[in-house]
Amino acid sequence: MNPYFLIQKKQISNKILIVLFGESNSGGRVLNSECSSQDLQEKTIKILNNDNLTLETLQIGVNNLLDHFGIPARPPVEHSMELQIANKYDEGFFEGSEVYIVKAGYGGSKTSDWLSGSTAYNKLTSRINAAKALIGNCKIIFMLSIGINDALANTSTTTYKTQLKDLVTRTKADFSPSNFDLRMMTFEFVPVTPMSGYQAKVIEVKNEVSGVTTFNTSDCGVQSDGWHLTYTGMKQATDNFLNKTP
Repeated sequence: MNPYFLIQKKQISNKILIVLFGESNSGGRVLNSECSSQDLQEKTIKILNNDNLTLETLQIGVNNLLDHFGIPARPPVEHSMELQIANKYDEGFFEGSEVYIVKAGYGGSKTSDWLSGSTAYNKLTSRINAAKALIGNCKIIFMLSIGINDALANTSTTTYKTQLKDLVTRTKADFSPSNFDLRMMTFEFVPVTPMSGYQAKVIEVKNEVSGVTTFNTSDCGVQSDGWHLTYTGMKQATDNFLNKTP
């Protein structure tokens, strides 16, 4: 049983739209070559095809990572949270709710790439609107991962917070002014000291904007580059996201 999703189903809708957006960990960087044969089978959950803006049954390596800046491979050779979300769906985690996925990641992006009117934000908007037109009334749950590239670019933490808070409050106003549910990934998995300053700003934004929570990644494996989650790390991060693990 998952009481959180059971409550949402009773109070709002039996349809949930999960939106994954932000930097590359929201889109891919886990190689599909690490997947099992079962991972690569067609799933029962549906995802928005970013090429034609229609809903399709998810299949890793076919339609899970389309039109993602910085990861152009066709067919897709990487994945992120959509695999484990599909697994949890099949396990009954969502208590019978219909669940759909929209992916709007932008590889290498900083908070400055998500300003109002930007390519990244416009694509996020068009994809959410397309999915909502097809799904109808639904509860939207956002997963946002952003900050690693700001650290790499030495964006000041003050500017980072200003732009992050703008992105979060704009997302709330545009898509879910009531019943807002945005869950931000924190950076415990990144073995680089400078991330602590950005993490502190994530927590500040969480405390200042209602409907925003964070989920911990201290138990999530990181690749040798020090920035991207491993196959098992991505699965654990997905579980933490779904359970809102503090």
